[in-house]
Amino acid sequence: MKSRFLAYQILNKVIHAKMPLNEAMHMADDNKAKPFIQALCYGVCRNYPRLEVILETYLKKPLGRKDLAIKIILLMGLYQLIEMQVADHAAVYETAAIARRVKKTSAVALINAILRSYLRTHKQQEKTWQESLIYRFAHPLWLINKIKTDWPAHWQQILLANNQLPPMTLRVNENKISRKGYYNKLIQCQYLAKFCEFSPCGIHLLTPVDITKLPDFYAGYVSIQDEAAQLAAEFLAIKPEMSLLDACCAPGGKLLHQLERHKGIQVLALDYDAKRLAKVRENLNRSQLNCELVQQDILNLQSSYQQRQFDRILLDAPCSATGVIRRNPDIKINRCKADILRASQQQLQMLRILWQNLKPQGLLLYVTCSIMPEENEDVITKFVAIEPNVRVKKIDSTSGQNLKYGLQILPGEINMDGFYYCLLVKD
Repeated sequence: MKSRFLAYQILNKVIHAKMPLNEAMHMADDNKAKPFIQALCYGVCRNYPRLEVILETYLKKPLGRKDLAIKIILLMGLYQLIEMQVADHAAVYETAAIARRVKKTSAVALINAILRSYLRTHKQQEKTWQESLIYRFAHPLWLINKIKTDWPAHWQQILLANNQLPPMTLRVNENKISRKGYYNKLIQCQYLAKFCEFSPCGIHLLTPVDITKLPDFYAGYVSIQDEAAQLAAEFLAIKPEMSLLDACCAPGGKLLHQLERHKGIQVLALDYDAKRLAKVRENLNRSQLNCELVQQDILNLQSSYQQRQFDRILLDAPCSATGVIRRNPDIKINRCKADILRASQQQLQMLRILWQNLKPQGLLLYVTCSIMPEENEDVITKFVAIEPNVRVKKIDSTSGQNLKYGLQILPGEINMDGFYYCLLVKD
């Protein structure tokens, strides 16, 4: 029961307090049952809309906001019965025990009744549930409709990809070892792996492993990074002795990649979040790399930074993260349509501010892990209309889809996360 109660606490942080799931999961770091807890928490979040459809079938009246704890407990119970290899009686008993633990004893009878009703009738109900798009695709209806409108030829592929377990992809630090050399180390450890198709330093692990078990991880030989994110270093085309501003650097994957590839470049890395910056420092130390790292909000850029000029700027802009739902399934729960509009306004503002820091003939790479046009091509369209000295440079890549402005990689496309890239030249 301890593991299930900890899973409940994590899910409560995500659903009630809106904490990102990957942050809340740190509560289980020292728990021996972490694999079970992680499977339960990620499974509930990934299937949350579908589980809601099932739950509504058995409720005589909807649960109110004050009953959120009961709802979370019920969804945990349903997920165990549906997807996890847990004995039915154990799933029912242990789920009800959580209610007692959180002083919701009055709900125990309801929890027992609903879970047992599901066991008796779910086969008969399946046909009715399948009529619901929410049930079939396990996404909230607003998001289904939005993706269907934006990507009419790809919407089902995107939704299905969002529900898959993501690959574990490595980025080899070629300052320390070649990709082939590190691949051989993996094979010696009996890890199955294959080279990435588009990133020259990427390796896919066919079966995920604990990162601490990776050869020479703590010596900085390798980092975890999706192949789509690794492409940023290729597109920026940095040369020795150039200067780079990484404007929203946390958690640091793209920053480390640039430092690994280009010795001697001058780098200023900024981020507004102190906790996330601490993670960047940790990764820099692990890889024996260094740069000027500063806590700074781009939207309130200090005058000393406003005056500095750079050959290259990387703006990995805060966004809805709708391209990485398979890694962050809590997005299905905690995002809403209004978030996309707010993000797009902020992104345009950031572009306008940072454009003043770019040298003539310099390059700015605009990046999001979103698939929403409002945060991607629409932002660039508005920016080009405002700024007279901006030119969009075509990205030469066989991955993704070339748009009028920029390159869009869709979730699951060539086994990558969803990313948008646009390269801007200052004439």
